[in-house]
Amino acid sequence: MTISDISQKLRIDNKQILMTKGNKYLLIRPIGIGKNNIVYYALGTEGLQKGNFFAIKIQYNLEGKRVKRFFREVSFLRQHQHPYIVKYYDEGYYKIEDKIYPFVVISCLPYTLEDYITKFEVSFCKKL
Repeated sequence: MTISDISQKLRIDNKQILMTKGNKYLLIRPIGIGKNNIVYYALGTEGLQKGNFFAIKIQYNLEGKRVKRFFREVSFLRQHQHPYIVKYYDEGYYKIEDKIYPFVVISCLPYTLEDYITKFEVSFCKKL
């Protein structure tokens, strides 16, 4: 499936708003997809996160063991704050008709490890 296919399945278009208790997030554009999740670049529009940019990871595969793994990951992120782990900010649910898709709001890393290794002038020591 493509990003477009999943966005259509979830009925998400540009400028979609996701809400949690006290916060609202504007989905700007999709930035990645996997077998279980789709990730969007988002902007906090209301609440404590207003004005900040995030990545929002939506669990679209609702198969039992995959959802359980998603919640384990969210629990881990919530409990552990470390500079080398993406930062947890918020979580919520996105409902479409009779289906409920969980999502997590995390820090959006501007570059991947691959970007640093292949595209930037970085010393060999830092690449290791």
